Amino acid sequence: MGKAFWPAGKASIILLPSGSQGENLFALSKSWAEAGLLGPAFWIKPEAVEVNENQPPVITATVLGVNSDRTVAEIQVDLFEQLARENLGVVRLVKLRAATTGRESDQLQDSIVGEIEAYLGWSMPSSDSRASDKEAVLDYQPVNLICVPTEFKAESKEQWARMRNGTTVIAAPEDRSSPWSTDAFVRNDERFEGFTLMHLATVSGIWTGLPVGTLEMFDRERSGMHQVWIS
Repeated sequence: MGKAFWPAGKASIILLPSGSQGENLFALSKSWAEAGLLGPAFWIKPEAVEVNENQPPVITATVLGVNSDRTVAEIQVDLFEQLARENLGVVRLVKLRAATTGRESDQLQDSIVGEIEAYLGWSMPSSDSRASDKEAVLDYQPVNLICVPTEFKAESKEQWARMRNGTTVIAAPEDRSSPWSTDAFVRNDERFEGFTLMHLATVSGIWTGLPVGTLEMFDRERSGMHQVWIS
């Protein structure tokens, strides 16, 4: 890998939900990558994170690569070792919570996200006061993305609404073909996975040919640490 592999020198680390929900979203992401819709990212399944006391977690991430015959290859990497080899300007950590009735909490994901977020922050290079804006320190962006169906009501917002740092983005539960179209609503069915992945790709900046995440488009959102925004 290298800067040419990561569009514009930007990489997204995506922490999926645990269990079958995460597996289904990852399978859909492979399908979209094979269709040429998604660029590369570090995909992390909570089951692939090993947290040990008094040492950094061992995080096995999967990078999806598209072969010349348009088939998708899964490349397994140690997240911290791979990041250390890259020359990046932006690193995004996106924790995805797709909350539905009966699945509002995700104990496994919640138990590891703090460790992942903290150690990623500690791994980032220190700022150089002598550097110009173009040579500024790597931009680390923790983001908490929440996707829910229409009419979903959370029983405990504090349990999943925020990470320790970063910005929380809530995907508006609407299904419109344009801003001027009526709403078909977002239901908890097979289309919910597509709705979730669409917002994930936008926030993470992994649409093919569009390597700009949502928070990079507006200065207000980028500076909105510990705040909640509707996308």
